[in-house]
Amino acid sequence: MSNPYLTFDIDLDELDAIRAQLSATEHQLKAAYNRAISRTQQTMQKRSRKLLANSLGAKSAKRVQRRMQTFKLKRAGKNQLTDLKMWFGLNDVAPNNLKGRITAKQGEGATFSSPKLGSHKFNNGFVFTRGGQRYLFERFGKDKNKIRSVKIAVSERLKSRIEDESFHDLPEVFMSHFETDLKGRVKTGLNKDGW
Repeated sequence: MSNPYLTFDIDLDELDAIRAQLSATEHQLKAAYNRAISRTQQTMQKRSRKLLANSLGAKSAKRVQRRMQTFKLKRAGKNQLTDLKMWFGLNDVAPNNLKGRITAKQGEGATFSSPKLGSHKFNNGFVFTRGGQRYLFERFGKDKNKIRSVKIAVSERLKSRIEDESFHDLPEVFMSHFETDLKGRVKTGLNKDGW
């Protein structure tokens, strides 16, 4: 199994040079590092969710954005700083949340067609309408007596696009957040002698 984390190099010497220039303590450096990780995580989530909604052709950005699993950036250990490692995942999406066409013919299953995601056929699919909204379900199991909501898998191509377009400058975003936070800590004396 491949490593699920994306790794980003952070120049620890550069962090220490900024600390020395600002006359910050080691405690302040670590606290600023961890705060910068949180801020960077928020920045990356915002960018990626916007790109995800546009790429999928979402009816509502909020609904589709919930399909993006939580980002995780590893924090500094008690005695050390590490490279940035980030994980994120994309959950499958229900067709009713996407711009596209849901069609069904008795005995022939159902199809979801989208200009962004192409055509997806479900041989045991059927459409259920509630409140003017069409939902795509499919029968499954040994006797096809079970029912589940249909989900469209998000392609690896989309994941790669998010990685390329949203994360290309992650180290620079991190450094900007780090320096801003460290300056604030030095100015206010926050975390000078401990966490």
